[in-house]
Amino acid sequence: MKRLRGIGIGLLITVGLVGSLSTELRAQQSNSGVNQTDRLFFSPSSLSPLLSQPSTTTIRLDSAQGVSIVSLVLNYPAERLRVTAVDFSGSVFEEEVEPVTDTNGELRFSRATFQENGYLGGDGLVGRISFEAIATGESSVTVAVDQSEVLHYITGDNVLASADRLTIAAQASGQSGSGNNQSGGGGGAGSNQSSNKKTSKRSSTITPIEIPLPPSGRLSDIRATVDQTEATIAWQTSEAYGYRLLFGPDQTDLQPERRLEQKVALTEHSARLSQLTPCTTYRFTLNLLTAVDWSVIDEPYQASFRTLGCDQSDDAVTLPAIDRNSDGRRTMALFLLGLFILTATTTYLMIRRRHRGVAR
Repeated sequence: MKRLRGIGIGLLITVGLVGSLSTELRAQQSNSGVNQTDRLFFSPSSLSPLLSQPSTTTIRLDSAQGVSIVSLVLNYPAERLRVTAVDFSGSVFEEEVEPVTDTNGELRFSRATFQENGYLGGDGLVGRISFEAIATGESSVTVAVDQSEVLHYITGDNVLASADRLTIAAQASGQSGSGNNQSGGGGGAGSNQSSNKKTSKRSSTITPIEIPLPPSGRLSDIRATVDQTEATIAWQTSEAYGYRLLFGPDQTDLQPERRLEQKVALTEHSARLSQLTPCTTYRFTLNLLTAVDWSVIDEPYQASFRTLGCDQSDDAVTLPAIDRNSDGRRTMALFLLGLFILTATTTYLMIRRRHRGVAR
């Protein structure tokens, strides 16, 4: 009995010491300014894309105390920018707490890490965000510091002290800046046209491979913009969905398919396919993802396109040129053939009639 009583007293003393140490630790962290330590920043912090061309930045965390959960609210002008992708591959916050939502210029998401001491470092990748400029001019993307939370792994305090601003200066396609003119001195009109021809993208028709648009009506207005090494597939959906897109050369036995996935619920979508081979036919399979659990909707859409670069005429015109004089030449040939037949027949009849007259 005395031994059990001694063990009980020992346990009480141990619990008391642990509670006292925990309280002291929290007090020390609070006194050391734990609420004013961590900083969010964009890298790069400025982008200069062409109009309607996606551009990507990363959002990163500088944490001096250790963070277990990041819940962010980003604000951007919806009339000037559109979010096309949010990617968390390689993020130090590997677990999803709340899914990504994008509503009227407000992007929200929440991520967590289960590292023992949370994330501690000066350049932690939170995620990648791609924007598409839908209007020219300068736009700003900001983190709402008063709504965002960067939570300390022990105290649960919000340690977010500040956040940088992302600047996106969108330019019209004709204002691509220096470096596009590769013809050297003596530019003139000819060199500018040559530069634009090398850098511009052309619209390309999408050829269905196996099935037409799914009958549900979820997908519409699918189109592609293609050049020699890149393509942008764009489409609309009747409701807000994410997507998963698999693509590769038409001969899939030569190269495995690549995959793009976006878990952001939108109604207007675009996917940028890069590092393509010139003059190559690619096929892709598009699946929509539900906004509830990002499960795949079993209505795949399959289509193909061909990159430019096969020859000079292909670079100038994507679709086959139409010979508008072919009908005229065909009509003239038929007319001459008919005239020849009529002349030959008339001559034959006249000779035959003359021979009959001589015979009489």
